[in-house]
Amino acid sequence: MAKYRHYEYETELYDLDKIPMEWKFKSGLYALINMSTGQRYIGSSVDVKKRILAHKTYHSKDSLLTRQTKLYTDMRKFKFKAAIIKFTEDYLQAEEAYINKHFKLLYNKRPVNMPPVLTDKYISKFHTKYIKVESGCWETTLVRSGCGYAYLRINSIKYLMHKLSYFIHNGEWPGNLMVRHLCNNKKCCNPDHLELGTPRDNWNDRKQAGLKNIGCRGLTIDVVNEIREKYLTGKYSHITLWQEYKDYVDLSAISAIVSNNSWHDPSYTCPKFKRNGGGKRLSNQSVLEIRKLYAEGWTKSKLSMRFKSDHGSIRDIVNNRSYKKVGVQAKEA
Repeated sequence: MAKYRHYEYETELYDLDKIPMEWKFKSGLYALINMSTGQRYIGSSVDVKKRILAHKTYHSKDSLLTRQTKLYTDMRKFKFKAAIIKFTEDYLQAEEAYINKHFKLLYNKRPVNMPPVLTDKYISKFHTKYIKVESGCWETTLVRSGCGYAYLRINSIKYLMHKLSYFIHNGEWPGNLMVRHLCNNKKCCNPDHLELGTPRDNWNDRKQAGLKNIGCRGLTIDVVNEIREKYLTGKYSHITLWQEYKDYVDLSAISAIVSNNSWHDPSYTCPKFKRNGGGKRLSNQSVLEIRKLYAEGWTKSKLSMRFKSDHGSIRDIVNNRSYKKVGVQAKEA
């Protein structure tokens, strides 16, 4: 047991890059603690080590999965440590109870899993936000998040479309339980395709369907092989592949797939050829503009989309590994 600023923890406080291996595959309630201000973020997961390392990764980039804006802003400025409040299988219930008790002093802005107050106006609004397709799914027409789910705003609070659908048609708020998609379609909000379950049930559903959850939305091995085959032709960059498959993956997942870091296949070898925007060499003016925008705070992913070049080429330019003479020539001129 450890105690820090009047709060008790089941473990000691650890730096984010020194999380013990014993935390891997353990479910529980954790805290990220700002060592300068004492403010905390409370989270829970079926694998606390993996989730904490994800926070460490996301704070350093403009990620589609980044939602706790103030938390990740502070993580760039201050030192944070992590601690386990409680190891438990009922981590969702523990998270809700803890946040409801302490949320005014947390990065977490409001109590979790509170049911919406639905009126006829919002129910009618819900029914205008999907279309029925031949498969029987009710596919949402709303813009989806980086995780592949759509949200509907009710009384200034965002709720998942499929959770709302279950609540509207069954009269029961899921609370800490998950609403699982029996059709494996994250866009679907047909109540006949939805079923309550635990996070373990949801994880087992994904395994049985052959799906993975690394920057992917319903990605299958067939789509992965198709991405790699196109990349091997040399005609596709990371950015052009992402533009074609953005319904399934984000840009970082494309990079992981073609480099064989995810969906590992021993028979696949990543080709080592340079590319930027389909092989076109960037002009000196574009290189200088890239470096200028990066210094002003643009992310590499945003620059990659702006200049239609892959992430690796942008990284080499801003780190001065390529086009080294461009800056020198500009100074001499």
